[in-house]
Amino acid sequence: MSLSNFYIIVPQGTRNYHKNPSLESETLGTTAIASETSIREFLIVGTGMLTIVDSEQFRGVQSLECRPGTGTSSGLLWYEIETDDTTSYTAHIMFKGMAGLGYVFYWTDGSGMLVGTATTFSATGDWQHIENTFTEVTGTTRRVYLVKNGSANTTPFWTDCWQIEALPYSTTYCDGDEPGCKWLAGSPVGHHRSWSERSSDWRKGGRKVYLTQ
Repeated sequence: MSLSNFYIIVPQGTRNYHKNPSLESETLGTTAIASETSIREFLIVGTGMLTIVDSEQFRGVQSLECRPGTGTSSGLLWYEIETDDTTSYTAHIMFKGMAGLGYVFYWTDGSGMLVGTATTFSATGDWQHIENTFTEVTGTTRRVYLVKNGSANTTPFWTDCWQIEALPYSTTYCDGDEPGCKWLAGSPVGHHRSWSERSSDWRKGGRKVYLTQ
């Protein structure tokens, strides 16, 4: 077995700027929860439908299912974060899609224009960890897109465990339900409705360093 399969965790505190990272709040979103185009801080890109499901989750009890339209860049976007000057931000998620289909994961400005460099990948048919990092120049509003990469295929895909960090790399998953973490707005008011934070004193969460690094 390759050493690339093994890692240690270097403890590190963090803040997750996604208010509902495991898709379990019934209150977030710009329209009613039954809307096909807006659900829990997400919007459809192109045509298609967003649905909260309890059949394909990676963690917790629910995940977000996207049934994209035939448009070759159909998918979803997450909105949004106010960034700070000269700060690096990393968005990372768990993703599951039909093996062999291609997708793109990237940061944008408020109008959907790419900032930084996009992450392109192919689905494996199982859960995958996908991430993308960019460094801000001047603070403004940023969004994150997850869309198909040039395919008209309408097979659904699923996402879970959204994490938005003001770091140049990803750390282990953080939401207020996780050991060593808390909802910044407190419980029950902030439960799956606010940013979450992991204490720097918690020794079981932080940056993964693989043995080949």
